[in-house]
Amino acid sequence: MRSLAAALFLLSLMTPACAYTGIDLMRDCALYESIGKHDQRAFSDPVKVMAFGRCSGYLQGIHDTNQLIIGLKGRQSALYCSPESGLQTEQLILIVLDHLKRNPGKIHESARINVVVAMVKAFPC
Repeated sequence: MRSLAAALFLLSLMTPACAYTGIDLMRDCALYESIGKHDQRAFSDPVKVMAFGRCSGYLQGIHDTNQLIIGLKGRQSALYCSPESGLQTEQLILIVLDHLKRNPGKIHESARINVVVAMVKAFPC
């Protein structure tokens, strides 16, 4: 738990002036509900497709970083301990959307903090 607190503290120090917030992430990832159901209208809107790409890329980047930490330093250094069988991007999206919907008082905070907290709750070490 101390490593989680330290990781969250370090992540909070790296917040840029125009941070990507939980609100932004929720808006971008919410498009999964239409794109994920193969709504052809969603695919015809390049803005929606770009937003979905931003969501999935952002989540996959955080997950890949956690996997890199595991590979370099072992599971004891991981932010969260996802299944060894791996996670699909869709699972990441559903886990994070569920966290954001259940914690509306936190969605104004940094997206990366919200993602890590969601993943720690879903896959504690």
